Amino acid sequence: MKRDAYQSEEPRSSAKLATYGLRIEGLPCARRLLGHASGDWPVLQIERRLGIAELEQTVTDELADFHLQGDAGSVHLDRDTLTAQFTLCREIDDEETVHPFLAMTAAIVSRWLGRDAFHAGAFVVDDGAWAILGQKGTGKSTTLGFLAVNATTIVTDDVLVLDNGDALAGPSCVDLRPDAASFLGAGEDLGVVGARSRFRVVLPAAPSRTPLRGWVFPTWSDTLELVPVPVAQRVSLLAANLALTRTPLHPQRFLDFAALPCWEFRRPRNFEMLDESAARLVDRLRR
Repeated sequence: MKRDAYQSEEPRSSAKLATYGLRIEGLPCARRLLGHASGDWPVLQIERRLGIAELEQTVTDELADFHLQGDAGSVHLDRDTLTAQFTLCREIDDEETVHPFLAMTAAIVSRWLGRDAFHAGAFVVDDGAWAILGQKGTGKSTTLGFLAVNATTIVTDDVLVLDNGDALAGPSCVDLRPDAASFLGAGEDLGVVGARSRFRVVLPAAPSRTPLRGWVFPTWSDTLELVPVPVAQRVSLLAANLALTRTPLHPQRFLDFAALPCWEFRRPRNFEMLDESAARLVDRLRR
């Protein structure tokens, strides 16, 4: 049963409601998707109302205005107060607000805080996080979903925030497309949220911080193999997957990211190959 959009629950300490390196206030019914804050993470206040906001999309060093995906509404984000004001065309519950609609807010706030944000998922192998990046349709979430249902810790599904070399935990879920959900036999049917149909796999919370070990770029191929990405190509690949199309705040740090191990993950576009391809990936990353 779908939850009421603004139902209330007993209050829970804001220190325990966190995602993307931010303590979250204003979303008490999203506790399934939120983890524990690390240290003195900043507080992001969420406010929502129904209506229509006419705005021009802009991101500056002080504020941001932008439209939500799927014509769901818009957000006004203020740096001084760290408040995100959602003006919504329809009611959106707390969990939908956290994912997918909090992603762009998190990316912008991360930049304001001097952090780096990528359009990427991430998963844990041994004691380190591996980011999985790529354009729409490359199977990132399907790969993460398969790893998740096979007991791999998932750090984040869609936006990866990095702070001092650590991957910060995103919402505790992976959203699958209908065909992947059907194959994996997993996921709650959310209907259309944002711009697409989603089947949500809710996960145990990941550690608030996990050291970043490297990068994986999935591609489709007739063969299954992992090929090292040449150093000369890594900067452009990482730049193409920044969550915000802006010049990196810290060029040297960006070069340090590019120096980490980086693999092109080539595999057939076939659900039946998920088991073998995921096993090959994890085995390679453990070496």
